[in-house]
Amino acid sequence: MESNYGKVVRDIRLSKGYSQKYLYSGIVSKTYAIDFEKGLHDMSVTKFMDVLARLDMGYKEFKFIANGYHTTEEVTSDVLIAVAANRGDIETLKKLRTYYNVPQNKDEELLKARLNLLIYSYEESYKTHSKPVVYPKKDVEILKNYLVSMDSWTISESNFFLNNGHYFDYETYRFLTESALKQLERYNTFQEAIKVKSFLFCNFLSTAIENQDWKSLKKYRADFFDVTKDTGEGFQQRTFCVLTYHLYDYVMTKDQIFLTNAKKIEEVCYLLGSDYHRLAQGMTDTIEFCENIVSNQLNN
Repeated sequence: MESNYGKVVRDIRLSKGYSQKYLYSGIVSKTYAIDFEKGLHDMSVTKFMDVLARLDMGYKEFKFIANGYHTTEEVTSDVLIAVAANRGDIETLKKLRTYYNVPQNKDEELLKARLNLLIYSYEESYKTHSKPVVYPKKDVEILKNYLVSMDSWTISESNFFLNNGHYFDYETYRFLTESALKQLERYNTFQEAIKVKSFLFCNFLSTAIENQDWKSLKKYRADFFDVTKDTGEGFQQRTFCVLTYHLYDYVMTKDQIFLTNAKKIEEVCYLLGSDYHRLAQGMTDTIEFCENIVSNQLNN
């Protein structure tokens, strides 16, 4: 949250004739409210949304006022959604969704669909499923149509797909991944695009393994290996890349040496500590999945 927001809230509060007690009671303490309006304190997204609710004001209008009653090109709703999603803050996501109950344009329709899917994902994550989660078709179609309608993708669309691709069925996901990779060929010397490309490969090839799409693994694994050589912060992508190399060779040849190499990578990730345990657990699941495939092939 920007530090001048408190001062803007103060101006709006006074113009409406609201007391600090009315506006902040049950949200933050009196001392915190005073310092917030002086620009000395930040405020969490959830609490700030509660303040705006008491002001009977949406975030877009507030941002317009904070920007001197001028529009801004910053995609503020995207920022709020990203912050809330990263925190798993479903209540804030639901509050944001109320602003788009009746979308006024295509952009708002897209935002509402994203919020619907995020909220649905979090709610479903607390349930036990015997089959993969099926996401609301209408919202998924809105995301798909947005991406398909773009004649040319920039980094923005590639990032959008990177963050929302898991909502699609595998065939759609593969088609859009191929589209994204093709569009990114023009960005081969742009460092940010190289990072995005490495994440796209990482997500896609892990999904390809789950769907036993060995043809796509063979097609892209050399490119994945090449792009992860220079990703700056891409240790996890590089590690997963080498893992997929060995697992592909293991499934294709049944040679135990490739399985042994994959398990060595898995072991190293566990040894690196808690920051890498999520990556290591994903590797464990993938290795076991491939072991089952090979076992079934040998028994048939």
